[in-house]
Amino acid sequence: MRILTINTGSSSVRAALWDAGPTERRDTTAHVDRIGLPGSRLRLTDADGATVLDQPGNLTGFDAALHALLAALQRHRPGD
Repeated sequence: MRILTINTGSSSVRAALWDAGPTERRDTTAHVDRIGLPGSRLRLTDADGATVLDQPGNLTGFDAALHALLAALQRHRPGD
């Protein structure tokens, strides 16, 4: 089973995808920064802290940021 946690701030979103198997483990961490501001950026890192995705964008609001974050997680699912 996987669990997605999401924490929103004033201009950012932090998320983590957890594997809730026999040993709980964070598989992926996501950061979306500067939502609604120039220089928006989406980053994904794997369980070892290696960057999987570092994507600049024009994330004008939280709808766009969450859509981009969920799409990125779907494309970069660990273990698939």
